[in-house]
Amino acid sequence: MIPRLPGDLPAPVFVVQHMPEGAFCKQLAERLNALSELEIKEATNNEKVVAGVVYIAPGGYHMTVRKSLGVVRIKLIKGQPVHAVMPAVDVTAESMLDVYGKNIVATILTGMGFDGAAGFKKIRDAGGSTIACSEDTCIIFGMPKAAIEAGAIDVVKPIFKIPEEIVRMSEVKCNGK
Repeated sequence: MIPRLPGDLPAPVFVVQHMPEGAFCKQLAERLNALSELEIKEATNNEKVVAGVVYIAPGGYHMTVRKSLGVVRIKLIKGQPVHAVMPAVDVTAESMLDVYGKNIVATILTGMGFDGAAGFKKIRDAGGSTIACSEDTCIIFGMPKAAIEAGAIDVVKPIFKIPEEIVRMSEVKCNGK
């Protein structure tokens, strides 16, 4: 899905995948970077966030964002698992809300459990936009289903239609179109 996003996306992208420390997140970022118009990288602690870059959370760390003196930076936290996973979608989602407020487009694709449902509900309630992958194109429908059932999702789309929905919603958030 990420390689289908345009290179001129007007915002940063944050990817959280439930992976243990030392897992293949860096290799995933390198592979996707070779296939994409966007720059894709494994996030590093304290790095400055830039529009048009995709940051993949490293395995075994919660990825958050913080704004200080007008600059948004990634903060990686070696803490306790949330919902038995680290990184956790809810941790990233809640920190994004603190920095970006209603100017968020959040997408939940696949996975077991309910991580992301609470964070996406907070994003939606704050005026952000949320998308879930449809059951028929989802590998494991647990996380999208939990978010849908929590009332946290604006739009449900097949995975192959999600990139265009992200672009559409991003244009509305960034340009008021």
